[in-house]
Amino acid sequence: MPPLIDLLNDDNLSLTARGLTARLLAQIGSIEAVNALLAAAQNSDLQPSIQQAFRVLNSAKPEAVPTLVEALYAEPSTTATTAAIALGQLGSEPAILALLAALSSESHQTAAFAGLGATNPNSRVALTTLVTALDSDSELVQVGAAYGLAAMGAGAEAAVPALVNRLEQGRPWEPAIVIHDLENPDGFFLEAHPNSSARVMMVYALGEINPGNTRSLTALLQILLIRNWERQELDENVKDAAIEALKKLTSEDLPALLNTEIFSYPEIVELIDQIVDFDLDLELVNLLRNPNQSLEHRVVAVRVLGDYKPGSEAAFTALLNLVQDSDAPLRLRWEAALALGYIGDPRAIPSLRSLLVEMNYAERLRRYYDSFLGFEPAQPEDELAAYFFSALGQLEFEKTYQLSACIDSWQGYNSVCTIDKSQASLENDPLVWFAFRHPEMFKDIVGLGYQISAAGVGQVAANVSNYQASSTPVICRSRLVSRWLWRCR
Repeated sequence: MPPLIDLLNDDNLSLTARGLTARLLAQIGSIEAVNALLAAAQNSDLQPSIQQAFRVLNSAKPEAVPTLVEALYAEPSTTATTAAIALGQLGSEPAILALLAALSSESHQTAAFAGLGATNPNSRVALTTLVTALDSDSELVQVGAAYGLAAMGAGAEAAVPALVNRLEQGRPWEPAIVIHDLENPDGFFLEAHPNSSARVMMVYALGEINPGNTRSLTALLQILLIRNWERQELDENVKDAAIEALKKLTSEDLPALLNTEIFSYPEIVELIDQIVDFDLDLELVNLLRNPNQSLEHRVVAVRVLGDYKPGSEAAFTALLNLVQDSDAPLRLRWEAALALGYIGDPRAIPSLRSLLVEMNYAERLRRYYDSFLGFEPAQPEDELAAYFFSALGQLEFEKTYQLSACIDSWQGYNSVCTIDKSQASLENDPLVWFAFRHPEMFKDIVGLGYQISAAGVGQVAANVSNYQASSTPVICRSRLVSRWLWRCR
């Protein structure tokens, strides 16, 4: 033993040789060997070699961990830091608990965090110990546990559910309703909870472990979604931490994004588009064009492109090509058609008209309508024709409004009508022709695109017309619609 210690401290030897000596001493793991390594760490040139050596510390020696724990509170600070890093790399339960306990001493917190920041990513024991510590009553211990998990990176993937649950339950997340005006019981507002630092660190950990994990994504996006005042995030630091975590997303995480329902909200899509390094629009189009992607992912991509990217030429082209692709899944085609209707680009009208004529759409729509009355079953192509027709109605919403007003049963054909019935022909305008040929079907089919009853078509179309200058997607411009349609909520 003494010869090895002498070699470790021999300034005439190369750093490589002294580093190998340090590893040998760590493998011995006796009190004398550990103390020799801690003393040698005072040499700044040797510090990296000593820290590397502690990764192979013989933890089977019962005196190894107690010796390091004692050194954790020693002077100088370099000794404490070296001991803390050794404990983190060791990753045993006593080692991790010692680091968390050291957080309670302000003068030793720096060393303790250094050790937690060096937590062995391959230690299942360290993972379990840190996850358990997330439920501590001490915010400082919660911070340390989350920091240790963050340091483990992808090695702590199994801790994601615990981190998310801790964010969503109990004091760290649940908003408090506090009455501040005793004379006015209604004068309350939300007040941020304590444990801000712990929640920030938990969010940071989600970003370091894997922001593309579906549960991580859902939690991070929920923090940034202000829809329900009872669950809104009040801490700007937590929001900033969520944004920083989401910045780590790559194009490979796009399928995971599509798995989260929150990603369907336009403001969330806009935020992601602003903070990620990849071109979200282009990646969505590429995913849409890839037949190897799941149908559900491609459907969500269609909806996002239709709701959020009304000015994207790439999105319009991809959606129009999909509508015209007879080999594409029918559901994908009618979703693409409705997306074109939401975008509102009139360049899609000729293609939709042509497709409807080729499909013998009058007969298909009749059969689709009759299927609701129980007369005969509809074929999948009949439903496709109905959605094509609905999209066409949305693209020509001004005309839709006029026709709806003319054919409402309570209004009848009167002077309000601005379209001459005699001019309606299949060749000139399939929409006008069908409206006068099958007025009741017209109301119901156009209503299909809005998912409301036929009686509301006129009101919906009128609202769409009145709010056509709005930046809101066309489908959401009617208050009547927005109450039922999931993508407008």
